[in-house]
Amino acid sequence: MPYAAGQAPWFDLRALPTDTQALLDALRSGSPVRRPSGDDQTFLLIGELLFAQGNASPELRSALFEVAAELQRVELVGDVADPLGRPGVALAVDGVSSRTQLVFDPETAELLAIELYPLGGDGSVGPVGSWTASYPAVVVDSPPGLEDR
Repeated sequence: MPYAAGQAPWFDLRALPTDTQALLDALRSGSPVRRPSGDDQTFLLIGELLFAQGNASPELRSALFEVAAELQRVELVGDVADPLGRPGVALAVDGVSSRTQLVFDPETAELLAIELYPLGGDGSVGPVGSWTASYPAVVVDSPPGLEDR
């Protein structure tokens, strides 16, 4: 999803604990973002924190993975392609009406994409409803297109 300048979500992660139980309690209590209750919502928040935040320490990233592993109903989907066609390994959690799927790079464990799928009344998974994916940040000498000015 493209964001206008200054509109991309940014969470202050400095106050989050790295103890897994304290971190789970903090995420469920609405820190740093208030969400409806449920492991699917906590799983989505973990994905957003891993995905959108370059300021998560290695200790916090590790704790977020550990918390995700402790959630009920986390399912290994297996090998998938993310929305940009990159190979990945997906984990998913079903909520009441949707499935949250996180796609990780199998070599680096970097989060490649967050995908949301609608669930039918019978539990069937529909086609992807929305997704977010990113390319790795690249440092350049100058902004593209300004060399000729």
